[in-house]
Amino acid sequence: MMEKINKHHRIIVACALLVMLVAGLFVTSDYGMPWDELLEIRTLGSNVREYIGLVQGEENEPIKSSTGITFPDYLKNEDMDHGQAAYYAFSPALFVDFGEGAERSLMILWHGYTFLIFMAGVVALYFICATLCGDWKYGALGSLFLYLSPRFFAEGHYNSKDIVTMSLALLCIWFGIKMIKEKKFINSVLFALSGAFATNTRISAVFLFGLFGILYIISLSVNKQWSKRHFLVGLAAVLSFLGFFYLISPAAWREPIEFISYTLKRSADFSAWPGIVYFWGTIHRPVPPLYIPVMIGVTTPLLLLLLILTGHITSVIQLIKEIKTKKFSLSTPIYILCIVYIWTFLLFAIIKQPILYNSWRHFYFLNGALLILAVGAVQFIVSRLKGKWKWISVGAVSAQLVACLVIIIVSHPFQYVYYNSLAGPDPAIGYEFDYWNVSQVNLLMKLVDENPEVMVFKISSNDWYTDDGLKKAYKILPEEYKMHIKVYPFSGGPDLDADYVMQNEMPEKIMEAEKKYQQGFWIYSGNDFVPSMDCPKVASHTTQTSPFNKPVDFMVIYALGESEESMSAEESMTAEESMTVEASMSVEASIAEASLIAKGLMTVEAFREIMEDEEFIVDDERGSSEEISQMFGVAVNEVILATQGASTDPDAMPDATFGYIIFGSSDDAIKYFNARVDNMEMGIEGLGLDVTTTLENSDNKDKWTAKGDWGMGFNLYQCYIRLENTVLVVTKKYNLESDIEPVDAIVSKLGY
Repeated sequence: MMEKINKHHRIIVACALLVMLVAGLFVTSDYGMPWDELLEIRTLGSNVREYIGLVQGEENEPIKSSTGITFPDYLKNEDMDHGQAAYYAFSPALFVDFGEGAERSLMILWHGYTFLIFMAGVVALYFICATLCGDWKYGALGSLFLYLSPRFFAEGHYNSKDIVTMSLALLCIWFGIKMIKEKKFINSVLFALSGAFATNTRISAVFLFGLFGILYIISLSVNKQWSKRHFLVGLAAVLSFLGFFYLISPAAWREPIEFISYTLKRSADFSAWPGIVYFWGTIHRPVPPLYIPVMIGVTTPLLLLLLILTGHITSVIQLIKEIKTKKFSLSTPIYILCIVYIWTFLLFAIIKQPILYNSWRHFYFLNGALLILAVGAVQFIVSRLKGKWKWISVGAVSAQLVACLVIIIVSHPFQYVYYNSLAGPDPAIGYEFDYWNVSQVNLLMKLVDENPEVMVFKISSNDWYTDDGLKKAYKILPEEYKMHIKVYPFSGGPDLDADYVMQNEMPEKIMEAEKKYQQGFWIYSGNDFVPSMDCPKVASHTTQTSPFNKPVDFMVIYALGESEESMSAEESMTAEESMTVEASMSVEASIAEASLIAKGLMTVEAFREIMEDEEFIVDDERGSSEEISQMFGVAVNEVILATQGASTDPDAMPDATFGYIIFGSSDDAIKYFNARVDNMEMGIEGLGLDVTTTLENSDNKDKWTAKGDWGMGFNLYQCYIRLENTVLVVTKKYNLESDIEPVDAIVSKLGY
């Protein structure tokens, strides 16, 4: 039987890989849109724009996709440190008119293409393991280890940076092995091509290319195989790599030195990201030294994790044995190369403690090397066992694969929140779950399906982080669901016109920690409303990926109050208009109440003194009282603005801007803020405010805050209002290249 299987193993493997491919593509539409997807498409568009401009002239460069995604000039794209060369074949889809539901259609195609790249990595891992172990069955095992890893199966559909880098790194390893083994020019060129594409996606892949170059030289030296031809094979790899990388990286064309410097700086530390990571029950920036090893440990299936650790030991044992016997195999040096590759980056993360994103996705490119070691460990163990012990070990590995398959099926499409039992009885206490807001579209669909009697669900969010995902989720809803959902923007808190509020459990935990430790304030914006404590749960996504883990609600919709069920369209509109009027009256009444107990005023002189001490430039010209008076129809006595950073360029966004506005009366202040609430396009000339704002009562009724999100969703704008004649408007922009004191700290010095 086994002999017959071995004889036809190519057909068996091809059929198995085809089934894996079809199964993955079949469920592609089940996954939502991750946080970075539109940014990655934007980066691809910037690349395409450069190529078209090169061929057809700058005047013919496309500036946006058919779905409205803008393509900035590459030098103005802050994400130019990682390219999208692997998606060049996808680029024609950016300009296809998909008609109704265009955003969803583009997303599904993008995810399907991403899964094809993931499968390329699965195939590459098959050939790597089959070659190193000398048996196709170990190649199949390696492919299954990757394909059935819950998190990687899910992210293989939508993670267009980290998963793609991992797959391209596996292709680089495969062609690197072939170059060392066969020493053919075609293999050196393919090795260079895969290495260039991997490096274009993440610069860290160049280290893998370099390691194989070193191993090639060592192999020629140890085996005494130096020749002119073999030297030229290696040289061809280096020159081809440089040529390919330059051709597929338009960002390097105009200012190559600056591009390399920028890319290396960004890859070593993601300090431009202003975020916070939740880990072991609290918030961190940067992450603790053991963050990456721990995250690998708690998100990898247990037996696979044990095999990875064992693979380190067995590889060293094999190396010592070969050194003693002076008989060197092809596999052992590759295993050692994998160990060096893995631990170079792990030690960097442990020692340097750079700013990193959530989980270990920045290090997914190491996963291929980890799995190669795991398969090597299985071969080492199985080849040394006999009888029942051999079959017990095979059975254990098979049981782990079956368990992973069951987890993938049962938890679909939320495999990306998988944790093993090492995460503890309640993983929610220590770890993040849906940090990319991928599940929100599924939850909206679930809400509609489970409540067919409700005609329209009016939903808001409890924080800007969840709000960003909610907006994207709405755009990619199937049309038959979109008609039942109306999204109300977050602006300092859930919109009072909404009946429901969505809450991602991750930002909820971060806000709680930010308030507790009075630090960070990345997500917390003064909103103390906690839906999980104050509102009934209506719908949720729950995960329990281990029998030892407590179930976790990682994305939840709560009812803000009694919803109007089964309303007609006319009734719905009438109720909405009524609620808007009532909310407006409530805001005005509350402001009037606050004005009666407001405490004192800050003089213009005091404002100037404080801002100049903080090295702000105080300017009376930008945003004059006449312009505000005409725009809003209110009496404004004086406007003083203070800016820091980029202040010499009137078109540039400053790092921080404080505006001090003296109104003629409290009524003028109320009218101004009501106008701001009603029209998101209105703002103060010179400040460029384009966010919807509402007023929110603070703990001390002498202070009112209105906060909104701008652009990427970060809290870049805050308003502090003290009525009786004075309003202080504050805007802030993160620019981590300059050392700016936190805006909240300056506000406290201003007496607010």
